[in-house]
Amino acid sequence: MKGEIIMIGNIHSIETFGTVDGPGIRYVIFTQGCLLRCQFCHNADTWEIGTGKQMSVSEIIDDLKSYLPFIEASGGGITVSGGEPLLQIPFITELFKECKKLGVHTTIDSSGGCYSTAPLFQQQLAELLNYTDLILLDLKHINRKKHIKLTGMANDHILDFALFYLTIQFQFGFAMYWFLVSQMKSRISPN
Repeated sequence: MKGEIIMIGNIHSIETFGTVDGPGIRYVIFTQGCLLRCQFCHNADTWEIGTGKQMSVSEIIDDLKSYLPFIEASGGGITVSGGEPLLQIPFITELFKECKKLGVHTTIDSSGGCYSTAPLFQQQLAELLNYTDLILLDLKHINRKKHIKLTGMANDHILDFALFYLTIQFQFGFAMYWFLVSQMKSRISPN
């Protein structure tokens, strides 16, 4: 269509038969870019921001459609992980809008590492949450000092994200959440 805006995301990779990133069989998109530098990161090659394969929402939706029989039969859906998916909120919002048109369950798997109280971020996040069924919040460590040692970044804003999400979830009740406590914490000595 003339004048149509094509939303592009920076994608590291896609897993078409994920079983650990939400309920059922998942179409899992790993976005490119992350602010954390976790010592034992599973996806360290996703850290660099602005790189990866550029893909449009329509390209992903076209690919996703071929897996719908398996996804639907299992009660699955789509999960956007990373890297840090919240670095690409406008892209994920448009992707999830299209998923909802197909009746696909939507999940974000985030460390909350880029959460911000800045008005633009809050506005974009609020819109995204309207199309989000589940958030997997991966808490790397609850202790601030140990979180810094583990990830190179404090966790104050990440805990703010958890509190924000719990508050709006109870207020509006439109999405669910799971808190994941990373197994990385077991690799740090108790001191």
